[in-house]
Amino acid sequence: MKKLPLFTIFFILLGCAYFMKTSTWKGNNWKTTIDGYDTKAYYSYLPEFFVNHNLIITDSTLPYVNVINKQIFNKHFVGPAVLWSPFFLATLEYARLQHKDSDMYSALFVKGIGIAALFWLFIGLYCLWGILKFFNISDPVISLTLFLIVFGTNLFYYVFNQYMMAHMYSFSMLSVFLYTGMKYSRTEKKQYLVLMSMAFGLSVIIRPTSICVLPCLLPLMCGDIKKTMRTFFTPVSLFIAISIIVPILFLQCGTWYMQTGHWFVRAYSSEGFYFLHPQIFNVLLSFQNGWFVYTPLALISLFGLVNLYQINKVSFYSCFLAIIVWLYLVSCWWCWSYEDGFEHRAFIDIYALVAIGMAHLFPSAKNKIYAFASPLKKKIISGNLLLGCGLFLTVSLIQTYQYCNNIMFSYWMDWDCYKYVFLKTSDKYIDCLGGFRDLPPYTIKPTQLVISSKLNFTQGQGWRFKDPERLNGKPAIHFEGDDFGTVLDIPSDSVYNKGERYYAIITLTRFEPEGNSSSGVLFVSDVTGADNKNEYYKSFKINDYPSGKDSNTRTYQYELDTPGLIHKDSKMRFYIWNKDRQNFYLTGLSIEIYRCFP
Repeated sequence: MKKLPLFTIFFILLGCAYFMKTSTWKGNNWKTTIDGYDTKAYYSYLPEFFVNHNLIITDSTLPYVNVINKQIFNKHFVGPAVLWSPFFLATLEYARLQHKDSDMYSALFVKGIGIAALFWLFIGLYCLWGILKFFNISDPVISLTLFLIVFGTNLFYYVFNQYMMAHMYSFSMLSVFLYTGMKYSRTEKKQYLVLMSMAFGLSVIIRPTSICVLPCLLPLMCGDIKKTMRTFFTPVSLFIAISIIVPILFLQCGTWYMQTGHWFVRAYSSEGFYFLHPQIFNVLLSFQNGWFVYTPLALISLFGLVNLYQINKVSFYSCFLAIIVWLYLVSCWWCWSYEDGFEHRAFIDIYALVAIGMAHLFPSAKNKIYAFASPLKKKIISGNLLLGCGLFLTVSLIQTYQYCNNIMFSYWMDWDCYKYVFLKTSDKYIDCLGGFRDLPPYTIKPTQLVISSKLNFTQGQGWRFKDPERLNGKPAIHFEGDDFGTVLDIPSDSVYNKGERYYAIITLTRFEPEGNSSSGVLFVSDVTGADNKNEYYKSFKINDYPSGKDSNTRTYQYELDTPGLIHKDSKMRFYIWNKDRQNFYLTGLSIEIYRCFP
């Protein structure tokens, strides 16, 4: 039984590796792993540093850069690249020896980073095993906890698919930080302090907000405030920690200096926090990536902290404070839903703390809340907990399948959409959802309305459309057999501000004579240059979900983060594209565009 957690870890790794090979690496699917803004930003450090020997960026149009004093720099932190570097170099040498494709953005190198992800997942889970042993959790419960924290949450998706995002590595570093800190507090061996300090530094250059959370966890490692002070705040301990942490932080500062000539920059200069307006309810319970909605195991796991409170109040308050601080930071971020991700990815970083709560859910000799329960009652409690965890595990795995197959898009969902696709897996639900709801861009002062235009079924004011018909005594545009029927051209002077950010709110009302007769109709926003090439393009289905009813009238609201024009001769327009020439009526359309001030 002592090796059961180790076998569980290897089983988890094999499962993740299997889905990497059969799903993420199948055909050209690997491109989706590296094609994201964040993933390319993290990875770009490696070829630029190790191969091109030059971190200077000259292309200001890259989506992951910012500019300070005309110097362009990568706004994403260097931490993930540091953890990947040994595996990148090994892949580079393998390609050289085997005369493989030297393109460092090819499948070979993406697979090399996948191996790095499995390695760091192993390190994270191994340390999490050690953390739970310090709490005297039994080996079967540890094994179950390790299994659930991977497959019962979105950590699984961010290991086998989006493993080039930073969150899984932040989870691993937090596990290393806690485990080595606990070892040091009990043995006082300096090698554990060195490893703990390395994990602290790496955590910060992976996810800089970690610097607000990690110090909260020092009492958790010791279980006593006085012991915490004696262990971590002696001159020797502080000197060793600082001498390790500062050089690691210098990796980030040195990168900034090479790119901008400044040791410190505000990396996310066009983004920020709304500290006075935390979106705590939305972060936890919204259908737009709400943590407890899409990861219900996290909710019941936090109840396990009640048992931790019965065992050691200092450890409880330390763990609880760290979770609260992290929740506050996430909910104050302008993009509180972290939009383009599966479930709420920001909480992966603290899953080691969630696992502590999860392990304390189950009855054991140390769980005082079950102390007076008979053996039979403990078995009944464990059985019910297993059943509940099994149900939530199933839901999580089905939602992972749905997201990978375009059945569900968790970051712009609402109750109706969620209900429509709940636990649905058949092919007819693929790409069935439409609509779009971006969060407003970060702005330091109230937005400014620059365009407000409503279709009043008379020509002019930038609108182009076919002659309206009468529907129930009111004007409407009949789209039967037509590709394009309504276009709004935006005056260039209104939205030309050299890359300023804009936010559009669109309200559309349509009538379907027959059920789902506008199911394939798209709403399009695009910007074209003087050469008629797209500089920006966004399209989505006008229906949030299929109606399935005849004579159906519905009004939808869409919200788009829209770029401004970067060339004076560029053109912005909004239009409806009836690409399948379906039969429906447009009865209302209004568009408002706001300028934001990042």
